[in-house]
Amino acid sequence: MKTSTEKSRAAAYAHSFLCGHLVANHPLFATDPLFRDWQSQAVSEKSYKVSCLYYYESFVDSILPRESPSGQKQTTLGHYVKEVNAACTIELSSGSYTFRFERIHLFLFPLNIILFAIEIDESGADLNNLTEAHGRLRDVNRYAEMKAQGYLEALQPLLDLCGAEKQDYTCLTDTGNKLKIFQTIECEQVTDELLYEVGTLSKIGCVSDLSDRNAPSEEYQNHVLTTYKVSIFHDWSALALFDTMTLLARRLSESDRWTWSMSYFRMIYVHLLYQKTLLFYFNRRFRMADTDTEELLYDIREQEHYYGFSNISYNFLPQTLYEAIDRGMGMEIERKALHGHIEQVGQIRRQVSERKLNRIILLLTFLTLTSTLYDGTSLLTEMLGIDAGTCAYVRVALLLILCAALAVVAVWVLNRFKKV
Repeated sequence: MKTSTEKSRAAAYAHSFLCGHLVANHPLFATDPLFRDWQSQAVSEKSYKVSCLYYYESFVDSILPRESPSGQKQTTLGHYVKEVNAACTIELSSGSYTFRFERIHLFLFPLNIILFAIEIDESGADLNNLTEAHGRLRDVNRYAEMKAQGYLEALQPLLDLCGAEKQDYTCLTDTGNKLKIFQTIECEQVTDELLYEVGTLSKIGCVSDLSDRNAPSEEYQNHVLTTYKVSIFHDWSALALFDTMTLLARRLSESDRWTWSMSYFRMIYVHLLYQKTLLFYFNRRFRMADTDTEELLYDIREQEHYYGFSNISYNFLPQTLYEAIDRGMGMEIERKALHGHIEQVGQIRRQVSERKLNRIILLLTFLTLTSTLYDGTSLLTEMLGIDAGTCAYVRVALLLILCAALAVVAVWVLNRFKKV
């Protein structure tokens, strides 16, 4: 029989998504033979209209692939699912940990960006084991040495899509070095300490146990909770951090569970994860030596036009979660860096254009001046009765050239003094 402490640490319901950016060595399309075992999740017109009751239509268009009236699927966006439904086991410090690997989600976006989510269920798990398991499951760089049954084998379809060799799991993180986690948990207690521990995948109880080397300082814990905590109703709290999004709730109805998985994760979290990936992708492209800046700037403007939102919903809760996750992922820092790069490129391009224009103006001025000097010399010598080709003609021409040169020097000196 479980003690009260064990009950408070048990998750009556635990559902998580492990998310990553798949390495794509070549563009993937729904017609690819590798997709024959994947099921399209393009939504019907009816489902699309229902989504538009809660979210802005332009936002829905940017995240949900739709079935066209003819039954053909759109190619700009894609959502595919591969059912797994397998019991998996990994070894933890306390022993074996079992969970259910339900399915893999694949999200196709423009610019050949492919995101995925591994959906797992851990209902009934001890929270201390859950945080340790999530810490191991998100570290793909150590998959090869992880003791597991069923889990790594179930990831093979993802490796096949990116053309990776067997057991080469580095292709699961094209950006970053670990998977991000969206976790929804129902438990008996919802406290700030527990929210911090689960959200940071720390050992349960480390906040109050100062002998634990991972115990956070009071200042840091307060900073995390003050900045990234979302608390609206008394029976749940959420924590939106850089690598995790955590919901702790005392009670979750079937409707609540569906909403957090199919609406808040599927639409809000995946959308922001794509934006985060985009920012990293553009910053990386900017630093490549052979980058076509014209093409890069075009791609940036196009993606910001279709995917850059400040408001997404008619309701306050989706909007609040959208802003919290955006803040937790540190999007503003990336945006400022990217826009700084754009401004730098624009400034360089303007300087180059100005130099080219100045050269053209200088050439035209020289040609005009030469023509004017010739015409002026001819007119003046004709008025004075001097024949062309004589010494007097040459003296007049040289005098006019000297006057023109003095005028140019005077203008140049005057401009220099104005700048000073």
